Amino acid sequence: MSKTEKLSLWTCQGKGYSIIKDNLDPALSGYNKAVPSYRDNRKKLSEEKIGTPNFIWCCIQNNKHNDKCWEADKPVKWFLEVPINEVLSIVDTFIWNRIIGDHEYPRNKLFGKALKAINESQNKSQIDLDALKKLYQDQYEESLPKSENEMWDRLIIPKNSWNDILKEEFAWESYTVLIPHPAKESWVIF
Repeated sequence: MSKTEKLSLWTCQGKGYSIIKDNLDPALSGYNKAVPSYRDNRKKLSEEKIGTPNFIWCCIQNNKHNDKCWEADKPVKWFLEVPINEVLSIVDTFIWNRIIGDHEYPRNKLFGKALKAINESQNKSQIDLDALKKLYQDQYEESLPKSENEMWDRLIIPKNSWNDILKEEFAWESYTVLIPHPAKESWVIF
């Protein structure tokens, strides 16, 4: 990726907050208040991996997928174009979710693999879709780090891998981009 290449991102924030002003306090987030494991691990992430407590969680835009804001107290959706050289970090969304206690699967990625296997099969009518999805979930589970230290080691995607992972079909589902806070006004589309 060139230093001038931009990532199309989005993030949700609470009413009255501006990502371009220095007024976002992560401690005020409803999610931060409700999920102690998030609060404690966000602190570890900011101190040990990112080097700053001032960052914004962003999702990768995808034209086929229009996600709603995930936190009820953050209904305002911001769209951004951020130069790749301004990105603080890219994290594996599902490893982060495991760290904070959420055992979610990359559903679209696993379902896509299952559909591809069905489409390539000669005996489509004999394939059990649920069994195939379960097989891919089990394979995914097996590929995950087994210890907390391993999870933290694999959480941050190395910069030399960004180009490859951002080309993945379901990158928008699998990775979360961390950008500096406050964001630059020139990054904001709307």
